[in-house]
Amino acid sequence: MPDPSLRRAAIADLRNDDRLLTRLIANGEDLLVERKAQPNADWRNIAEAVASFANSLGGWLLLGIDDKTNAATGWAPPGRADAQAHLGEILRTRLDPLPAFTATRAEVADLERPMRTAALLLAEGEAFGTAATELTIRAGTSSGMRFPGRSRQSSRRSRPERSHCDV
Repeated sequence: MPDPSLRRAAIADLRNDDRLLTRLIANGEDLLVERKAQPNADWRNIAEAVASFANSLGGWLLLGIDDKTNAATGWAPPGRADAQAHLGEILRTRLDPLPAFTATRAEVADLERPMRTAALLLAEGEAFGTAATELTIRAGTSSGMRFPGRSRQSSRRSRPERSHCDV
C-alpha cells in the first residue's frame, strides 16, 4: 500500500528532509514509486515509467537506486547538466507530448558506500482514463495504445488519437 504522505510530497520536501527521502527509498516499488539503477541504452525503461505515471496517478522515479537491493548505485546527468533539463531533452524525443514532471539531483546515503548522487523525478498524472491525452510506447514504426486488459488495436479504435512514446 503506498504511503499517503509520499503521494503528497514534492521535490522540495525531499530535498529539505533527508528522513522523507530515506522513507521513499525504503518504501520499495509500488503504485507510486519506481526505482531504476541506471537507464538502459535507449532510455526505454525510463520513458515507460514516466509514461505509466503520466497515464495514471503520477509518481516518483528514483534513478540511481537499485530496485532489488535498495542500494544507491548513483546516477547523474553528464558534467554539470541540470537533471530537469537533461531528462527533459531525453524524454522529449521519446514522449509526445512531454508530460509534466519535476526532476532534481539528490545526495543519497548508503550504508555500504559513500554518498551517491541520484535523480528524483516526480511525474504528474491524473486518475486513469481522465487525462486529456495519454502517452503510449512506440518501438520502431509500429505504435498503439496501452490499456490494461485490451489489445492495442481495439484500444486504438475505441479511443481518439493520443500521444505516443518514441523509443
